[in-house]
Amino acid sequence: MSAQDLIQTLAAKYNLEEGKSNDWYLCHSTHCITKTGAEKIRLAEGVQHSFPVPVVTENSIAYLATFTSKGGTEVHEVGSCRWDGKANNPSRTHAHEMALKRLKVRGILALVAPAGQIYGSDELTAEYKQHGQASVTMDATQSAPVAVAAVSGTTAYTNGEAMTIPPEGTQGWYDGAENLPQQWNGVMAKLCELTSDDRSKWEMKIVDHLGVFHKDDGTNWFPSSKWGSFAHMAGFTSTYDGVTKSKAKYSYRILKLTRELVDEVRDLGSATIKVANAQGGMDEVKILRKDQKQQPSAPQELVDSAGITAPQAPKTFTPDDIPF
Repeated sequence: MSAQDLIQTLAAKYNLEEGKSNDWYLCHSTHCITKTGAEKIRLAEGVQHSFPVPVVTENSIAYLATFTSKGGTEVHEVGSCRWDGKANNPSRTHAHEMALKRLKVRGILALVAPAGQIYGSDELTAEYKQHGQASVTMDATQSAPVAVAAVSGTTAYTNGEAMTIPPEGTQGWYDGAENLPQQWNGVMAKLCELTSDDRSKWEMKIVDHLGVFHKDDGTNWFPSSKWGSFAHMAGFTSTYDGVTKSKAKYSYRILKLTRELVDEVRDLGSATIKVANAQGGMDEVKILRKDQKQQPSAPQELVDSAGITAPQAPKTFTPDDIPF
């Protein structure tokens, strides 16, 4: 479903009115939900969230929370804001409030529009609202324009989604890494289409499966214990002893392996991942293609003998990949 079709579906379902001062509007090529629009959806879906947990760095604030719909669907989201910009704007003067507003709208949208095609209006900075995003010129063989990141200062916008670019020389960062969240959204949309499952069901479970670190004491460390979303992880930086490090390459490795996993679901009908259990260990679960769910009576030994389930090779990481 295109972003245009999705926003029209949401507007019809939740009685959202178009307009910047109403519930939703189109900003350049980005469909935005306002705070009033998000509140209508929240009331209709009975959305509740846990108490926001703050994460403060020397130049930013982030809040993490778990959002739950009346149907019991859960998503973990993060809203963040940097206050180290030069412009005297709300991001600098009211960073905490901006981060909280972004968190609440993101959480609501993650429950009703998990493909990540609709954004909260507070996600867009004044620069993007004024100038929009760049796109490459189509040649005769292209059927559609390809969106690329438009960079303003230290912030990039990919299809309207803002991501801070760290300073030059940051370890673990690479040119084009600002596109990681949008690339991830595309992979998750493909998985949702293949499985008919909500994005929230598998997203962080897959990240934990591919990014788990097995400690020497036998316990496991999971990325979801530190980051509420892939985008938060991809944009995360830390500075120690004057050295700034990014998790962009670490996130790209997870993105690449997730693509392979989604291809496995598409081609083989299922993929096996390991998810955290209450004891701190990991249990195997299967991600099933939607047509496989319609045949629950097939004997498991027949499925296995047909080669539908491919064994998962253990993922190995070098010391540089250790995420803490």
